[in-house]
Amino acid sequence: MVKPFKADGKKTYNFQVMVNGERIIESTGETNFNKAQKVANKRALELREGTDYRIQLTRLIRSIKDMPEKAREKAINDCTKSLLSENPVKMEIKSGLSIFLEKPGKAPGARNTLNSFKRVWTALCNWLAEHHPDINYVHELNEEIAENFLNHIWNTGVAEQTYNEYIKILRRIFNVLTKDAGISKNVWNSTEKVKINSVSKKPLTKDEFVSIMQVAEGEIRLLLIIGFYTGLRLGDACQLKWEDVNLKTAMFNITPSKTKGHDKTVNIPIHSILYEILRRVPSTDSEYVLPEIAATYLKDPAAVSKKIQKTFVNAGIKTTEERKRGVKNATVYGFHSLRHSFISLCAAEGIPQHVVREMVGHSSDAIHQIYQHANTEQKRKAIDMLPSIEE
Repeated sequence: MVKPFKADGKKTYNFQVMVNGERIIESTGETNFNKAQKVANKRALELREGTDYRIQLTRLIRSIKDMPEKAREKAINDCTKSLLSENPVKMEIKSGLSIFLEKPGKAPGARNTLNSFKRVWTALCNWLAEHHPDINYVHELNEEIAENFLNHIWNTGVAEQTYNEYIKILRRIFNVLTKDAGISKNVWNSTEKVKINSVSKKPLTKDEFVSIMQVAEGEIRLLLIIGFYTGLRLGDACQLKWEDVNLKTAMFNITPSKTKGHDKTVNIPIHSILYEILRRVPSTDSEYVLPEIAATYLKDPAAVSKKIQKTFVNAGIKTTEERKRGVKNATVYGFHSLRHSFISLCAAEGIPQHVVREMVGHSSDAIHQIYQHANTEQKRKAIDMLPSIEE
């Protein structure tokens, strides 16, 4: 029989017992000696007979550690599966996405993104139904199953970016479902994304751009000319406002969308060709230089890109190339090609790199370190060297 005792300054009784050469001291939680004695006797018996889960867990861990590596992995998986099978919190896999979407602030806002979530979850459910019909609950998934599913997706020939999107979406969903599904580990966090072999946009030659100008019409034509003579990104060109255009000084004063958080303004001289076109643009009540395109872009940026692609194709320019992986061809010519053209043409004319960087809004630690900044005259000289498209 163990004898309860009180530590100095404590109101409740403790007891101590030796188990396998290890001294264990616990509190009985009782202030009455007789009640403390009953608790101590019961707990001491549990500990000595090994019925306490902590004793059994310690023995189990020691036993597994002594196993060969392969056997050890199998034992851990078996124990995990056995414990999870008794999980009182169960969530059906088929219900996982809808539960995720019901969580406040977790559902993706954009329709395209929501469709991607549905596509990924449907693919997972269909694959499990075919290859693991016995698995119905989220907690039954393990890292091996996750890896096998992703191998299946990879072998369908999807592009690297699509493969990585599967991992990103599944990680996000399972991070949210962890508590509700009764799981302690997100099995998708151990999966690795692949390196994306991206296909960069190609610059347009002067002759190619001239051929585009021969078929381009309306606001699309002006949009392309702005891109060619400024190197602006599509979003900034589409949303160019008259307040950004100073015809008196022949300068653009723009805060690119990528630098708005830093209040960084880009100052670009207006090329003489573009200046004359802007000067003749009919006056409207809109704050945008391209009101129709601005409205379209704000609603659906992809719609503007499609119009640009169509214009390029009409000019005889093949805009896509076949990917090494993936179903869709890679777009190699688009509006961003004009940005590349701007930079390439400036380089061909020998314009100093720091002048070009400041006009297109690129940042460079090396440039900042040597405090080299372009003045307005240097920028105007650079713009004037760009070729005329009036051919």
